[in-house]
Amino acid sequence: MKPNRLKERMLAKDPTLLNGWLTLGSVAAAEVMSRQAWDSLTIDMQHGFVGFDAARLMLQAMRASGVTPMVRVPNGNAEWVTRVLEGGALGVIVPHVRSADEAKRVVAAAKFAPAGERSYAGGAPQLQFRAFPAVEAMAALNDAIMVAVMMETLEALEHVEDIAAVEGVDMLFIGSNDLTTEMGIVGKLDDPRLRAAFAQPAKA
Repeated sequence: MKPNRLKERMLAKDPTLLNGWLTLGSVAAAEVMSRQAWDSLTIDMQHGFVGFDAARLMLQAMRASGVTPMVRVPNGNAEWVTRVLEGGALGVIVPHVRSADEAKRVVAAAKFAPAGERSYAGGAPQLQFRAFPAVEAMAALNDAIMVAVMMETLEALEHVEDIAAVEGVDMLFIGSNDLTTEMGIVGKLDDPRLRAAFAQPAKA
């Protein structure tokens, strides 16, 4: 299978990562953007105008490129997490994660045993639909797939160290708009309190 370029560069501590967002449900836009110099492209099913059928076709359009296809799902329910990964995503971004227990449930939905509880159907798009022994395919997909959880509440920041310590969580993602709303500083992205919030995941 093709490597997860974003995950490899993150593990190498590369500070120049580029992620683009796809919000309009356009297959053509997904293909064109995947040919540019992005490390990853995120299909936004939470705030974008993208349903699952469109997301699946967008993932297919990106498959021939070297970009890492990510999907931000509407919530952390296993049905969303599992379906976008079955559709070919190499990473999932889950909004409004508030605790380590919630993060563990996301990982369980995204990963195969022994790292999680995801069911394996075979013929994964990430493996070009080729047949491999299940144990090999599951291990390869577990290694390649990324799990990102969004910190968008004060409660999440209180538990940031516990969330960061959950095995299988690869990235902590600050949701600035919702967090500033909860802080009572709506939209003030230059406020020192938000900057301090960004520093917490970095330290965790």
